[in-house]
Amino acid sequence: MNANQTPLLPLLEGVKQYVVPLFQRKYNWTRKDWETLWQDLIVLYESTDNREHFLGAIVTMPVDMSPHGINKYLLIDGQQRLTTVYLLLALIRDLVTDKDARHAAQINELYLLNKWEEGPNRYKVLPTQADRAAFFAILDGKPGHDHSAIQNAAIYLRRKLTNTHTSDGASLDLRRLHTIMLQRLIVVSIVMDRNENPYRIFESLNGKGQPLTQADLVRNYVFMRISNIDEQNVAYKELWQPMETNLDKELTNFFWRYLTKDGTFVRQNMIYDAVKNRLSGLGASGVIDELLTMRKYADYYLRLIQPKHEPNPQIRRRLQRLNLWEINTAYPFLLNIYDDYERRRISLPDMCEVLDAIESYTVRRFFCRVPTNMLNRLFIALYRSVDPANIVASTQEQMLQRSWPTDQEFLAAWEHFPIYASGVAKCRHILESLEATMTNNHEPVDLTHPRITIEHIMPQTLNEIWEEQLGQTATQVYDTYLHTIGNLTLTGRNESMGNMQFSAKKLVFAQSNLALNKDFANCTVWTEPSIRERAAKLGQIALRIWQRPSSISATINHDDPTGQKPIKFMLFGEQYPVQKWRDILVNVCAILAAKHGAAFAAMAVQASGTTRQYVSTNKDDLAVPALIKDTNLWVETNLSSRNVLRVVELLLFTCGHDKSQFHAFW
Repeated sequence: MNANQTPLLPLLEGVKQYVVPLFQRKYNWTRKDWETLWQDLIVLYESTDNREHFLGAIVTMPVDMSPHGINKYLLIDGQQRLTTVYLLLALIRDLVTDKDARHAAQINELYLLNKWEEGPNRYKVLPTQADRAAFFAILDGKPGHDHSAIQNAAIYLRRKLTNTHTSDGASLDLRRLHTIMLQRLIVVSIVMDRNENPYRIFESLNGKGQPLTQADLVRNYVFMRISNIDEQNVAYKELWQPMETNLDKELTNFFWRYLTKDGTFVRQNMIYDAVKNRLSGLGASGVIDELLTMRKYADYYLRLIQPKHEPNPQIRRRLQRLNLWEINTAYPFLLNIYDDYERRRISLPDMCEVLDAIESYTVRRFFCRVPTNMLNRLFIALYRSVDPANIVASTQEQMLQRSWPTDQEFLAAWEHFPIYASGVAKCRHILESLEATMTNNHEPVDLTHPRITIEHIMPQTLNEIWEEQLGQTATQVYDTYLHTIGNLTLTGRNESMGNMQFSAKKLVFAQSNLALNKDFANCTVWTEPSIRERAAKLGQIALRIWQRPSSISATINHDDPTGQKPIKFMLFGEQYPVQKWRDILVNVCAILAAKHGAAFAAMAVQASGTTRQYVSTNKDDLAVPALIKDTNLWVETNLSSRNVLRVVELLLFTCGHDKSQFHAFW
């Protein structure tokens, strides 16, 4: 390593090129950064003592990348400040071209371009792929039309160059400013040895300058693991760039959901470390294969967060509904379901039924105020707990075991829950779902029309007429039912109704084509009983929309296993393939023994029937004993399939576990 303090001039002179490696992020300086640099330059410009300003470090590494005699360097750190300097020089060149062509040519040929080179080798800085078009356009003196950070920087700096005046009111002398930049902006130039790992250096400098996102760090690591430049470029253009473009600021969240889809919990600030662990044993081809997989799942993720990209209208409509409830915690599970659907492992009806189940699960829990703090871990582990051969039933089964409110619980909460206070989007979704189910009109009302809004039948501001109609308990009724579903409807006449009394509103509702408003014709007054009666009626419709299965009829722990061959069993969220019923019992014992350690023996021997022992330290106590792995215990295996399942449940009970943690499949 060679480090020395130097003005910018020697770094810009000569036939050379600074290559920003693909593991670097895009140019991302903002107005705050440009303003700071500009103010520092103006201080130097107006000083009379030839003071200098330290710009920071420029870390480079010489590389053998060109047969043309160009000295090429990887720009490991300092790309933001060096890129901005080049933009300033290009803008000064443009502004002086008409008045001083010689000065413009000097900047162009000495500092900006390698005059005799062609293609990308012409430019003394080669940014990352995403920034090249905008950067090259500015260095070539062409107008830019995009909204990239580089183009925004050029707009800002051009305005400063043309509009800034000195303290005595004079315009800037651009030749003098150019000289100050090259001679009085000081950097520490650190040139690394060729055999050092540039990514490791970059990683160690991460604490300085603009903070990197987890997605930045993932990109850095991925492209450092692909050493071949051509493979890097192809992987970037065809795999990484589409993800970065499509997901933008959601890219980090995508990697988080992607890493957790296999059932492993990963903290958001540990995404980069998790990717490193996943890729650490792979060669370049393995890294590219993983990038291909990421690219595929990024497409699924895009459809989840922006359903407009989903081509199937049935799935698209359901995703739009789900997104209203902000259940992005379900994304790890849904990424797997999407892959099954795309690979035709599950059908379109199954896909839709799973989405419906998740919506019902979410809506019911929302009304019943079930805490959401465990949903993240639930959906991370869910896919490993379902039966791929029976995806709908097993998904429902898992959610039934994890606080899916019953019809009675849902209806009790439905009447009193202030859904309007939860936000207009959720409230409209509930009302629109009810309307769509209730209507018999062959030409239903367009609920997306901007005039269709939510109406409080008992108004949000009570006047004397309403207080009189509600009676002595007006305040209590108002506080309890104002924002509840029984007091809400949809209308295109919201503004005209305002606080008008119910008899007047009733006349308006009579002209409505909305099914939600038909029953008002049967009401003479609007009081607490009216609100509760309407809520109860709508609640019965809600039960049909957001259904909860009372039981699962599939062959999951419910059918008689006699004469059947087992396929696998599931315990504590993990699946284990088996071929014999005895294998289930032996493996369950081994799992429980590993989980409870020395305490398992005392608990297991309690798992006995009225006339026989199932677990013993003495194999002679058993008819057909099998040794439990890593213990001195034996388990009886001379059992029917039904008795195997019964003993497993008994063992779970004696070890303090709920039997719902276990499922057998046959």
